[in-house]
Amino acid sequence: MNAQQAPTSSLALVSKRELQVSSQTSVWAMMRDEAAKAAQQEPNLASFLHATILNHANLADALAYHLAQKLGGADMNSLQLREVCAEVYK
Repeated sequence: MNAQQAPTSSLALVSKRELQVSSQTSVWAMMRDEAAKAAQQEPNLASFLHATILNHANLADALAYHLAQKLGGADMNSLQLREVCAEVYK
């Protein structure tokens, strides 16, 4: 290696976007695992946990659902708002 070449680590070869996706995926997987355990242990919370966490493939979808539920109303129903939020997160 000459003086002009900097050593590259395997981390340097991974893009920031790949790291973000990987981190989000692992965090989401942990959240889903915890929610599944809680749903089994607390049947009264199962419906809520399924609606807010377990029914969603990723964090962005769950966040879009949650925001739509909170912000939806007469002017724009929650389903329409959810589609808008999901599109923003893509």
